Amino acid sequence: MDELRSSESPRAAVVSEVSSFARARDIMLEEAAALFAERPFGDSRALSSSVVQTTTLLGAIGFGCPGMRGAVAMLGDLPLWRALAMPTLGDDVPDGMLADFVGELCNLLIGRFRNRLLRIGIDVVCSTPTAAKGANLELAQLTDSTSVWHALVTPGGVVHLRFDASFAPEFCFDAHMDKAVEPSDSMVMF
Repeated sequence: MDELRSSESPRAAVVSEVSSFARARDIMLEEAAALFAERPFGDSRALSSSVVQTTTLLGAIGFGCPGMRGAVAMLGDLPLWRALAMPTLGDDVPDGMLADFVGELCNLLIGRFRNRLLRIGIDVVCSTPTAAKGANLELAQLTDSTSVWHALVTPGGVVHLRFDASFAPEFCFDAHMDKAVEPSDSMVMF
């Protein structure tokens, strides 16, 4: 399977992309559960779209490497983010600092995702996280198979996690094992 898949039939290319997406999605969801493990978390379930009807914060960050690119977003209402931030930031957190907190959670999640991919030889670069505050935010489900919403249910509310990814026809997870490395625990500041 190391050879380029560009000569495959269109159906085989779609099956390959769906398979790659499913593998990347599973890694992302495992790392999301691990990221929030120190906080009281419950179930994770798939959603077809996400609408939060209150004032919300949305954090997002992108990633990419040759043959793969995508993004992860986290959406939740202000009381949820305040509850999650309280152990770290205290009770009275300004909205701007709360937005930074949500962006940093996205950054932590994409870092975990990147570390998992490094272990199988895929070196992903990440963008700078960003956050937005608004009322009744909605991010609809894309019509293709490479976008999915999941609800991470906490006692304080629901974190809506969206994962999007696309893959070039020649991308193959298993083709990179010769480049696998163990990620460093050192912190990178920029």
